[in-house]
Amino acid sequence: MALAAYEEARKPAVRKLIAAANASAAWYENFAEHMDLASFDFAMSYITRSGRVDMERLRRTSPEFITAYEAHARKETLSR
Repeated sequence: MALAAYEEARKPAVRKLIAAANASAAWYENFAEHMDLASFDFAMSYITRSGRVDMERLRRTSPEFITAYEAHARKETLSR
């Protein structure tokens, strides 16, 4: 009975982890396409591949990277 309750309680977390793993696996399946990206774009694609890390989380944990990435993105937009 305790095991069944534990399994039931863990299902949402397990589903979330499996979804992230599947998203990450899909990213790797298309690895060749990512190789054509600029360095910052590749890094952002890699960091966010599982869907578990978003811009707001990166702002909190890696503000210098986000500042540099956004500067790169602005430069790219202006050069188009």
